[in-house]
Amino acid sequence: DYARALAEAKRTKRPIFVDAWATWCHSCQSMRAYVLTDPSLAPVADQFVWLTIDTEKDENARFVARFTNRVWPTLWIIDGEHEEPALRWEGTATAPELLTLLATVRDGARPGAIVTFLRANQAAARGESAEAERGYREVLGVKDFPERARAAEALVGLLSADEDHAGCSALAIAEQAA
Repeated sequence: DYARALAEAKRTKRPIFVDAWATWCHSCQSMRAYVLTDPSLAPVADQFVWLTIDTEKDENARFVARFTNRVWPTLWIIDGEHEEPALRWEGTATAPELLTLLATVRDGARPGAIVTFLRANQAAARGESAEAERGYREVLGVKDFPERARAAEALVGLLSADEDHAGCSALAIAEQAA
């Protein structure tokens, strides 16, 4: 329960990872079955207090009132010391994306840029090239962005698919100089 997780977070000085879900949500069920059980998460297991919140249950009303979902699932990382959200991720994530999100909080990276990067990846997966390109370009403008190489590679892939050879060259030159 949330109160117990919050007490554990304060005692151990670890953030709380929360999967806010509902039983009727197929995406939530998939996350719980395939992502949250992925063995690649094991190395970071002890760095967070892990909590799942069924947003439909009355006993979770305090959490739901404080941290509202607009979509299901919503993944939260909450600073247990101040009981403030450090990150809110609306929707699903793959295990590698989840590891990146967890690393942003753990390492003190700029969560906004990471979220923009991950959203750009999702847009690219949906075939929304213009939205993906905007996101990749935005994060490439962030100094010391930890996923810079991956963002540049993804953007080159988009530009190449659009046969924007001049854009690929310009990006390569810009990245070489960065």
